[in-house]
Amino acid sequence: MADVYSSTQTLPNLVTQAYDRYLRLALRSVPQFRAFADTRAVQQTHPGDAVTFSIYQDMDDATTPFNPTGLPRTGDGNTPPGEVADPEVVQIPDPKRVQVVLEEYGNYTVLTKRLEAFSLDAALDTNAANIIAYNLASSVDVLVQTKLAECLNIITEEAGVLVESAADGTGVDVDNIAADDTAAARDFRYAVTKLRSHNVVPARGNLYGAMVHPHVAHDIRVETGAAGWREPHTYVDTANIYAGEIGTFEGAFFVESPRCFSNNNAGAVPVYNSYVFGREALAEAVASEFGVVVGGTIADPLNRKMALGWTGIAGWELFRTPDNNNGVGAMYLVQTAASVN
Repeated sequence: MADVYSSTQTLPNLVTQAYDRYLRLALRSVPQFRAFADTRAVQQTHPGDAVTFSIYQDMDDATTPFNPTGLPRTGDGNTPPGEVADPEVVQIPDPKRVQVVLEEYGNYTVLTKRLEAFSLDAALDTNAANIIAYNLASSVDVLVQTKLAECLNIITEEAGVLVESAADGTGVDVDNIAADDTAAARDFRYAVTKLRSHNVVPARGNLYGAMVHPHVAHDIRVETGAAGWREPHTYVDTANIYAGEIGTFEGAFFVESPRCFSNNNAGAVPVYNSYVFGREALAEAVASEFGVVVGGTIADPLNRKMALGWTGIAGWELFRTPDNNNGVGAMYLVQTAASVN
């Protein structure tokens, strides 16, 4: 008689699939764009659904002398006319205004008591709160970047040529960006030059900021030639190359973020947004700061449900714009293709 073994085949109910009860969170990018909003109300008059900021405009330079040479003398022929005649009165220019409209935002979920009792995740409440908190930060980040993308100072790479928009944002066309119209050092060099020449205050010390997608950062790092990023870094700070860091270049500090918007143009070429900015590029108004809400009120007579969410009331608007900053705002939007997609 053949041997009969007690095995997984004969005792299948003794063998079950095992699970790791430790649940890992999704890989995440770091929301960073709210840091652009460095302008907030200082002396707000009262609560309201919009906040209006005002910016003084400077007077034109007064370069005409009171006593211009060559004019005829008055009286005894020796008294210059400007000595007794008052100059023309000049009014102070009317301040420009920027209005920030506030909106209410939020999101929530409801956990049931039954789910908590049967869940594989022993840390269900903690992980759910973590997911809600990240949803808050990520959602606000998208709201802020959506406003930044409305910038009218635009630089594009079109057919191998740097193109700058007019003050109203016209004159550039993302549909003209080809696959090889990748970011170059000149795009950021030009943006920094224009910002500095129009008295935009640098974002940190004497440096402007540049937020770029990692795909765009790659093209900046591999650009060859003395005017590119790589050559000066090769001989000065090789640690940046080995670490894959952008660091400081052409008057700006560079920060990589995979959250920078990208969209396909009419030619199916992914076009990436990069942002070069100084101080006061974006204004923020807050009526109720964003925060996580645990245990919100639900019609639940037996207390079998728990609400978990976030909410806040705020708004954002471009602050130093071409309209109120001598034709160049405090930020440039750079739109290019990338060699890595």
